[in-house]
This record gives sequence, C-alpha cells and structure tokens, in this order.
Amino acid sequence: MKRFLLAFSLTMAGLALSFPLYAEAPATAPFDQLRRADGARVVPEKFLRSWDPITIFFEADSGPKAGGPEDAPQKFATLSPEPAGEWRWVGARALQFRPAEPWKPLQRVTVKMPSVATRLVALLPTPSSTAPADGADPVADLDQIVLTFPEPVDVTALARLASIELRPAPGISPQGGQTLTAADYDVRPLERAERSAAQTYVVRLREAIRDGRVAILRLKLADEPGLDDETFELRVRTATPFAVTEASCGRGWNGDKLDDVLRCASSGSLASSEGEEEGAAPTYQPANRRRLTLTFSAAPEQLDILGAREALRISPPVDDLSVEIDRQRLKIFGKFLSDRVYELSIAPGALKDVRKRPMATRFTQRFAFDRDKPALAFDAASGIVERFGPQLLPLRGRDYDHADIRIHAIDPLSRDFWPFPDSGVETEDAAAPPLPGNEPKHWNEAA
Repeated sequence: MKRFLLAFSLTMAGLALSFPLYAEAPATAPFDQLRRADGARVVPEKFLRSWDPITIFFEADSGPKAGGPEDAPQKFATLSPEPAGEWRWVGARALQFRPAEPWKPLQRVTVKMPSVATRLVALLPTPSSTAPADGADPVADLDQIVLTFPEPVDVTALARLASIELRPAPGISPQGGQTLTAADYDVRPLERAERSAAQTYVVRLREAIRDGRVAILRLKLADEPGLDDETFELRVRTATPFAVTEASCGRGWNGDKLDDVLRCASSGSLASSEGEEEGAAPTYQPANRRRLTLTFSAAPEQLDILGAREALRISPPVDDLSVEIDRQRLKIFGKFLSDRVYELSIAPGALKDVRKRPMATRFTQRFAFDRDKPALAFDAASGIVERFGPQLLPLRGRDYDHADIRIHAIDPLSRDFWPFPDSGVETEDAAAPPLPGNEPKHWNEAA
C-alpha cells in the first residue's frame, strides 16, 4: 500500500511539472489566411483583360471577415482614372474592384495605395471574327484583311501594333519571306450601324499579294514593354499559282508510271450493256478513246485547236488532235499509237487560266498507250440467215487478223437449248468434253 501511494504521488508531481511547459508552447499559425505566395499585393500585376477585377491584398485584417461591399474604398486604395464599378471585400485581407463596363483597350489604370502604386494596361481584345478566316481556302488577289472587334479600338494604336509577314507557301519557314512596312498598308474603320454593334476595321494593302504566298498578320495586344508575348496571329493563304497538278490517262484507262513514263492500259473492252440482266454474257464495247487528261490548279481559259497546237508540244506529232476543257481539266484527244512513247511539253506562259494568269512553271510528261485487248462479239442475239445466200454474220471486233467461226445447226423445235438466251453463249474450248455416260440428256429424257 505504501509503494502504491508513493508511485501515485510521483506521477502527480510529474504532471504538475509538465503542465506549465505545455501552457507556454506557442500557438500554431492559422491556415485560413488569404495571402499570395509570390508576395504580390495587386492582382493582376501587369495587364487587364476586358472584365478582369482588380484585387488588393493587405498584410493584416482590414475589412470584415465575412466580406461585403466597401462604401469608402479611398481609405485603402484609389484608381486613376476611376471607372464605374463596385468595391467589395472578399475576406478580411482582400479588397476587390469589379468594373461595371469592360476596360477600354490599351487604357492605363494606376492603383494607388498609401505605400505603393501599381500601373496596369488593358489588353487589346482579340478579333471576334476575321475575313478571310484562319485556315480558309486560298484567296485570289488578296488585297485586304478584315478584323472585327467586340468594342472600338484606337485606329492609330491598332496600326502600330499590327505587322504583316509574307512567306512562300506553305508558310512554315521564314526563308525567302519579307515583312511589310507601315507604308505598305493602312488601317481604316468601317461605320457601325448602331452603337452596340461590333466594330470592323479593314487592313488595306497597297498592292495585292501575289499567288503562292502565306500572309501572317500578327497583332500585339499591348504596347507596354514586357508584354510582347501577348499576341494574336492570323494566317491567310493566297491562291496557288496556275500550273498542272496531275496528269492521267482519263476515264476507262489505268495509268501507272514506270521510269517517269505514264503507261495507259485499257481497263476493259468488254462491258455489260445498259439494262442487261446480271449474269448475261457481255456484249462488245468499242475501245475507249485515247486521251491524256491534265488537271490544273485553276480552270484554264477556252482553247481552240490552233491555240492548242501552239501551246501543247507533243513529240512525235499526233494526227486528229483535239482538246476539250472540263472545269479544271484539259482533255487531249488524238490518234495515239500503241507502244510508242510520246512527250508533252508546255512552256511557262503558254496557257492562261480564266483569271488571265499565265502558267507559272514548265510542265513535261512522257506517256504511252498499251495495245487494246482483242475483242470479238456478236452484234445481234438473233436473226435470219439465208441458207444458200451470202453467209454474213453480225460480228464486231478488233485486233484480230482472222477468226475461226464454227456454225452448228440447231433444230428449232428442240427444247434442249430452250429458252434461247438474249445474248451469245460463251464456251470454254480448252475444257475436256464429258466422258461417256455423262453427256447432257435430251429434253425428253430428263426427269
């Protein structure tokens, strides 16, 4: 019993000694303080966007902890110039000004506090729309770019902040490009229909940009030092120079290139007639007319045969040359011989498009036509032939010097071949005949 009381008394003494030490420990800092990690007192620090609020941070509690409107903000800070808006506490240490209207582009706003002043600049808004739009189809005779802003901006400042760079297409590398000066273009505002409407400005070029270029319009959003990274960029492509983009054999021909020679082979001379039932025997079709089709970057102007012979240099010469224009394609017809290599050359400026632009570069193409596939077919499915008269058959074909025609008499009253087909029956002459006992049965034996 004595030992227990002694131990209990020592324990109580230890608690008594440790208690004062615990009471004197410093209190931990609260974690709910509103404070910028970078030490900034005014946010934003450099620039303002259209509806950005301005927030001022204080080192100690200066307003109500629950927040609320501030009726006398001049005791803490002032704005110069002072726009319409509301001052409101967002905590005990943060006072915020919320503008009633968007900041005027490029306007300087000074935030003054008892110990420091901060200067902010309102950024130029990015255009809400452009003409041409970014990534639009190539434009012919590009002589102006239209920019539309939600609010009016200073024309002088807009011209000062804009720059135009021209690059060769596709516009990836600046090599071979140039930067236009202020004397190469001017900026003009267009009248607005009403005060609340968007404001449109026209960047008018002194000279139209020639074809094959990419115009890059860059617009700085502020003229304040240190804000060069805030830019708007628009890329506009001009029309492709007038040139040949493709050479093909045309419809009905298969074209393959071998050693830079375009070889044209017929895609098939036997084709089913229109309205013929599926599975019926093919009928004769004439060989496709030989031609060379050139596709241009723009529609060429109309060309007569005299102009074609002057512009199209074909070697060796071709008889019965004719041309036909179909939108952006030029079809060249002629009696091109088989297994002969031709060369077509078009000099720069020999042809013009509908905009009177001369052909920009020389075009040369070697081509040849393979022999047509031999074909032979009856020109009629039925008919009457005199037994002792001239033996003429309605056949049509090509590329055969002679044909082995065998005629077998068929009893018209026999039903072995009934019903007679509308077209001829193709047989496989190389196939073995049926063995004895496997011959087709007569119609009266079948059942």
